[in-house]
Amino acid sequence: MTEEIKVVVKGKGKMVFSLNRIRSPRTINWFLRSLPLKGNLYRDGKLMLIETNIKVSPEKPVTRVNKGEFGYWPLKRAIFIAKEESRLKFPVNLLGKLVKGFDVLEGIKAMDLVEIRRLVEK
Repeated sequence: MTEEIKVVVKGKGKMVFSLNRIRSPRTINWFLRSLPLKGNLYRDGKLMLIETNIKVSPEKPVTRVNKGEFGYWPLKRAIFIAKEESRLKFPVNLLGKLVKGFDVLEGIKAMDLVEIRRLVEK
């Protein structure tokens, strides 16, 4: 069974991300325990970030992300969403990828209010 989370962007809509436990199982466990998360997005290059209280070291780190991927940036202690393909100077832990809401991804910007929750469909 695939685990999914939703990111609700106030006034813009919802994005759904599929989690990949094989990439970063320890980071995903910490991430899921910290949900729900709320905050304002800020921009760092081609990434949109939301600060967290999660503190996890690099786990199978990468320095290249594709559009629609999301993960955890240990150096900044932040969850990120990649708006474009990007090469990074510092390693990040990938958590998953966007599966629904590509139109919302295109419209997000700094200071948008977001809430991240587990996706529960009944």
